[in-house]
Amino acid sequence: MMHHKPPQDFFRRGLPLLAAAFMQASLLNAATGGKIAGRILQASDKAPLLGANIVVEGTFLGAMSDAEGDYFILNVPPGVVSVKTTMMGYKTLIKTRVNVNTSHTTTVDFLMEETVIEAGEVVTVTAERPLVEKDKTATRHFVEAEEIAARPTSQLTDILATLPGITRDPGGELEVRRGSLDQISFLIDGIRARNPLDFEPYTNINLSSIQELEIITGGFNAEYGEAQSGVFNIVTKEGSGRLSGSSEFRWTPPGKYHWGTALYDYSTTRYWENTHARHLEWWIDNPDQWIDSNGMYGNDARCIWTPEQAYQDYMNTHQPLTDYTNRSGYQGEIALGGPAILKGLYFFTSMRYRTAPPITGNSYRKMGTWLDGTAKLTYRLNERIRLMASGFYGRENTNTGMEWMELTTGLAGKYTYWDYAGYPENRIDGQTLKMTHVLSKSTYYEIYADRIFRYRSQSTFPGDEGGWETGTVTEDRLRAVDESGTPVPGAYGNRIGLHNTGYFYRGKDRITDWTLSGDLISQINKKWQFKGGFDFTYYVIDRFQEAKAWAIVEKDVYYPWEGDIYFQNKLEFEGLIMNLGLRYDFYNPNDRVYLNLFDPFDLISAARENRTPSAQTRETSTFGQLSPRIGISHPISDKTVLHFAYGHFFQRANFGNYGEGTGTYSDPVNGILNTYVSNPLLGDPAPTNLGNRELRPRKTVAFEVGIERNFGGLIADVTAFYQDITKTVRTVKVLMLNNTKYLTTGNSDYSDSKGIEIEIRRPLSGFWGGYLNYSWTTGIYG
Repeated sequence: MMHHKPPQDFFRRGLPLLAAAFMQASLLNAATGGKIAGRILQASDKAPLLGANIVVEGTFLGAMSDAEGDYFILNVPPGVVSVKTTMMGYKTLIKTRVNVNTSHTTTVDFLMEETVIEAGEVVTVTAERPLVEKDKTATRHFVEAEEIAARPTSQLTDILATLPGITRDPGGELEVRRGSLDQISFLIDGIRARNPLDFEPYTNINLSSIQELEIITGGFNAEYGEAQSGVFNIVTKEGSGRLSGSSEFRWTPPGKYHWGTALYDYSTTRYWENTHARHLEWWIDNPDQWIDSNGMYGNDARCIWTPEQAYQDYMNTHQPLTDYTNRSGYQGEIALGGPAILKGLYFFTSMRYRTAPPITGNSYRKMGTWLDGTAKLTYRLNERIRLMASGFYGRENTNTGMEWMELTTGLAGKYTYWDYAGYPENRIDGQTLKMTHVLSKSTYYEIYADRIFRYRSQSTFPGDEGGWETGTVTEDRLRAVDESGTPVPGAYGNRIGLHNTGYFYRGKDRITDWTLSGDLISQINKKWQFKGGFDFTYYVIDRFQEAKAWAIVEKDVYYPWEGDIYFQNKLEFEGLIMNLGLRYDFYNPNDRVYLNLFDPFDLISAARENRTPSAQTRETSTFGQLSPRIGISHPISDKTVLHFAYGHFFQRANFGNYGEGTGTYSDPVNGILNTYVSNPLLGDPAPTNLGNRELRPRKTVAFEVGIERNFGGLIADVTAFYQDITKTVRTVKVLMLNNTKYLTTGNSDYSDSKGIEIEIRRPLSGFWGGYLNYSWTTGIYG
């Protein structure tokens, strides 16, 4: 009864949209370069100099000043560079430590001094970095490689959690202005590094490979999409003409990394077993508080065990499963970059391996392991064409109890492995090919081809394949009760052995994204920069999942696709900078819509009419949304800037996730392409969870206003924001013609978020720098 579209449908319906996108613009992936602009003046009388040559040292990037002394250089890689200007009859001037950021204009002015020395003189000065960004039209933060290296953490999420507007929920997950991580666009060199099934991002990127983090928590431009709350844009390092590298090793000593008493601490009197059951005398004195292997109490004449045998059985089955407090962890990371064999070819690669013990004692894996790597090759074919190939890889071997606690049965289950979610495996790898072609000093374009593959599975513990069908909970022999007959906590039917609850679900996903995208950037004149682009992604989602308790399965291959077109204009005047953009997003689940909501598979009507089921369906529609984006910055002085942003932000719902799909808060039904049906081996595959193929994209209308001020090297920023969130996704119960039900999804719930963010920061300089943040938020959860 399930249907999906074959890949050929992409060529029938997707290519025309793709062709139209090519005709209208060039490409989605956000450009990763910045712009240097400024003015060349004569030092003696501040007169503009025409014809001065300005170059970014170590690159082919450069410009010449015009009649007003102005110049600009596009597509400068983010990082710290040196800028040199030369002109006959004037001293050569070099400004070092010029900071360049993604999609940001860095102002570098020069005052040229005349010289009578024929060969000219060279003057080197250190550039002063403006502490207040004049073109900041929304809440945006840059964290550069130097600052990342100075921080004591080794995890990207720990850095993100220190930034304004980013907090952790009670479960430790990051939130951006009350929005969860599935509302974030997470980019690595332009690749959307997240799982389309649930939008979970890949955050294990190696810190040694990061050149710059661009974090936008409000008012992002039209070039960014598939997000409601923010954009995390990561630019990785490139090799240079000089061989360089770094290495790091961290060791974590053994210990207890949770609050309270250690799970298997037999010296504490807090645990009932330590004061009672772990002593033979208790078994002898209380034969009415335990049973033998046949369920007979110790004081029953039919009991086949002596107190000594019952005690020994208890001691044999109540041993620590993992010596988690006695294991140490370690992490090693290495990075290397530099020139390769060919002239103009450079490489950069990094690798990190981490291992850690579980945080609780009943984790099935005795140690967790994580392997993450990145690699990038860049090749300058000539002065106009540059090629890049990059990739990343991540693999984690972990499970519940490794990094977080989930002891639903509490201490009563500490002698069983937590098998509810089974044994997970996760892998991800991504590759990008990119060409940058400079058409002129004011125009260039970039073309990307991306592939991302994700493998995710939940299965039974190794060697316990039969446990899916037969695995049952085993209880120990304790039956201790108090004087009123109430079971004593921690002393009545505790769970032991392999199964704590029994497996509840299993599954296996193989997901491949194919994306073609890029950008066109043109500096129309000194005041106007234009960007235009599109992106098209075609998915192959090979899914299998099964819920044991409900005897339901999903096994299918889906081929959804999505894309966008955008136009972005940046206007830079003396006291006003504006980002004006328009974006159009579209997507198609590329499947079938069931027309009879109350009998989608036609099983009920066919049975009543004694005929073969023939479901009424039609092809899914293509959904499109138009998003205006406005950002305004008003530099009052070189120390004070006002900024305002307004925009519409759209994001489709996810395609579907693991779980039993019970519709509860912890296990909601929220996907577009779920097709959970009753097990075909038990009869006709009646729907249990059926994704809504016509689910509308979630919409956020947001605005913010703020002021940033430099107080003697300390930057203070106060920003107020409001987000109006509609078409949120909720679980819907449908009662069918035969009074049975299934779950699907719908749009109707409403949410909002509003708050104030106060930040005081000192950019890293010398030996110190840091942030002091305060956020107050409130809102309605739909």
